[in-house]
Amino acid sequence: MGGSDSIRDYIAFPKNNQGRDVMIDSPSEIDQVQLDELQIALNVKPE
Repeated sequence: MGGSDSIRDYIAFPKNNQGRDVMIDSPSEIDQVQLDELQIALNVKPE
């Protein structure tokens, strides 16, 4: 693999062990202001 010991050296958007992108803290909750700006509506089922 190109002389590297880890595949993480080749991943475009590396994640930590929990699958989170530590650079932009994603996945995370989306603020309603952002949804409104992009005209996105979420259909949430009541629990």
